Amino acid sequence: MQAFFSGTVRVWNELYSADANLEKVIARRDNRWQHVGISVRRPRLADLRRAFWHASHGTVLDYN
Repeated sequence: MQAFFSGTVRVWNELYSADANLEKVIARRDNRWQHVGISVRRPRLADLRRAFWHASHGTVLDYN
């Protein structure tokens, strides 16, 4: 599983201090987090194919 995040440090801190208690689901310093830059260049076809592959292969976790 991979997790992606983007945003400022303030948003990141608010996310982990929320009542949802995200720390139980995935730790703040977990190596699966991948930073997605805020300023993104126009994607190339190879980028789109790679994103589609990651989105269509894997599992979905439901914490209900």
